[in-house]
Amino acid sequence: MGDPLKKVQAGERLQIPAAAYNAFIDAVRADRSRRHDALDEPQRETRSTSIIRVRNSTGADLDRFSILALQDPIVTPTDNLSEFKNRVSFNGLAPSSPIRSPRVAILLEPLTDDAIGRGIVAGVTPVRIDVVRDTDLYAEPIAGTTTHLRSTPNGQTRILWKEAGTGVKWAVVRLSERARFAVFQLSGTWQAAVSPEPDGWMKMTGCRPVFYFGSSHTYAADTSDATETIWHQAGYPPAQRSAVVALHKSTGRVPARFGSGDWVWCLWNEYESRWQVLGDYEDHWRFVLSSSLTRCGSASAALVLYDGTKWCPQPLVFTVVDALGVVPATGVPAGKYGLAKHFADSGVWEVIALADGCCDPGSGGSGSGSGSCVTVVTKVVFDPITCRLSVCTRDICLPPGATISAEHCGGSGA
Repeated sequence: MGDPLKKVQAGERLQIPAAAYNAFIDAVRADRSRRHDALDEPQRETRSTSIIRVRNSTGADLDRFSILALQDPIVTPTDNLSEFKNRVSFNGLAPSSPIRSPRVAILLEPLTDDAIGRGIVAGVTPVRIDVVRDTDLYAEPIAGTTTHLRSTPNGQTRILWKEAGTGVKWAVVRLSERARFAVFQLSGTWQAAVSPEPDGWMKMTGCRPVFYFGSSHTYAADTSDATETIWHQAGYPPAQRSAVVALHKSTGRVPARFGSGDWVWCLWNEYESRWQVLGDYEDHWRFVLSSSLTRCGSASAALVLYDGTKWCPQPLVFTVVDALGVVPATGVPAGKYGLAKHFADSGVWEVIALADGCCDPGSGGSGSGSGSCVTVVTKVVFDPITCRLSVCTRDICLPPGATISAEHCGGSGA
């Protein structure tokens, strides 16, 4: 039996075998079936290549490789569920902020205003970048700009290649989703969050990113970049969170782990849209005893903070424990200063050092609610030979609510 699908020569008599005719029918049916499936899933190809449909809602015509920040879908499930499932499409606007518009599409074709076309949201594509530093490895959107991205040492868009030099250059990038880490130089003071900001967080404004500069082979805070607000979610200790937050809001003072001038690692919290410090709370607290402390015992104490000129008690009382026998066998009276560390295994503030304190006598403390500082007489000595009277005194700063008693007058002073 010959080949039923054998081609014929010009001039030959055309005879179509049944097998060949049936093969033609099968081919037509297969083509119709394929077209039907394509209508059911028109975006099968574009989904696999991370290309979507995007509408230019900027109010201006855009060139190919322009940048659009993705907004809501053009068709939602409520509008038309079948269309939503078959065609992935978004409205696009000019980026409103580099950090609040990380989900972008780069156009693969020119789009007039309000037109819909193809845009890539993941994968490799050419794009123009304003290269700020030769050493930058990533790029991010620029607020109000659709023509190009901006280079940065950290971000979600990886630069695979770029033209040499700085300024607006052509580049090849890979769009992706990844965690964003950065180093910032803190500046100013920590502020307590106020509604509608997240309660229990502290923030610091005016912080600058720290970058590596290849020309000087060093890291430094970049004054050419916009400043950011840095948040510290874990800045308050869990056990005394409410009390420390209240102190921070009422006095502006807080026992912070990081301060102005420090460099801190930060993570961009995608859910909260905030830069957050990767660090916990300050677990070493200065204190002044509110009551006497016996060896291996516990006592109440007031938090001691620096107010810019001196270290004095604050209106926050907590419990300290002598877990190591730091306290002398005779004990120490109220008014004694010290340092305590919060240990995870015991869950308490354990005394690690004792001292006399440096709050100025008679200053009345620091700010509203601080304890008073007084000078007490500890010993009077009369020398009958020289007829001289020597008076020994001791400076004591008491926490709020404490009173002077006989126990404060023990020991010797100068």
